[in-house]
Amino acid sequence: LQQRYGAAPPVEVVGERGHSFAFVPGHVRAVVGALLFNSSVATLRHAALAAGGGQHQQYSFSGDERLPAVRVIVAGGGDP
Repeated sequence: LQQRYGAAPPVEVVGERGHSFAFVPGHVRAVVGALLFNSSVATLRHAALAAGGGQHQQYSFSGDERLPAVRVIVAGGGDP
């Protein structure tokens, strides 16, 4: 995102990090990567629109803009 748009929102991980679960690493990497990428692009688009840019313009940032963080919340559920 930094190379393409000139900016990338920070990613903030909050919650309990001690949880464990069974997973396939490649699948988790692909799904979480897609979620973070899409969330980051949506944040950049929202910031551009809020700054008065048009919907179909090419988004470009100088790096001076303060973007909101993409927040990842780690939450644990109980046993089913």
